[in-house]
Amino acid sequence: MFTTEERKQMKPLHKRKEQQPLIWTHAKTFQRAFELRTAEDVYATLCWEQDWHSPARAEVAGDGWTFQRSGENHPSILVSRPGRAVEVARLDLTGPGTALLACREGQNYHWEYGTDEAGNVFGAWKSAEGQPILTFQVVSMLTADMGVAIASTWHDLPELSLLITLGWYLTRIHAEDDGRTTSGLFEGE
Repeated sequence: MFTTEERKQMKPLHKRKEQQPLIWTHAKTFQRAFELRTAEDVYATLCWEQDWHSPARAEVAGDGWTFQRSGENHPSILVSRPGRAVEVARLDLTGPGTALLACREGQNYHWEYGTDEAGNVFGAWKSAEGQPILTFQVVSMLTADMGVAIASTWHDLPELSLLITLGWYLTRIHAEDDGRTTSGLFEGE
């Protein structure tokens, strides 16, 4: 979906100036391809090669993951390295609009998804202790672009790029499932 040259031009997230807003936007017309960008630079990509139920590939400068829905009785999303069958993290549904990401190294993060009082869609990652790490907020209903706000104390989190790409994956799956219940995010193939 993205060329080698496009991938080489991606900037590492830690080099972004904090005041520059990050926005997930549709990158390629008629393709399931998205970019996390500022006005000038691209920091991450996410694309599906087939339909929304197929694996998705997320890339950041020097790293990447594959996201795959799995299971019917205990639905989850498996996170692995591209081209490898080794699971690096697993996201499991914990309740309506909530899930738990368990990383292989032992870190846990909580996902929340829903609508606020004004009816705006949001997504958020929190630490195991419940501290906000980052949020996704709609910036344009016309284009479905979403802004990403990172809490200032979490800019150096090693899993930040994974949380940003997986969070966008979850919001896109929810939108493509026509906003059905959050459990729709986890419907297996």
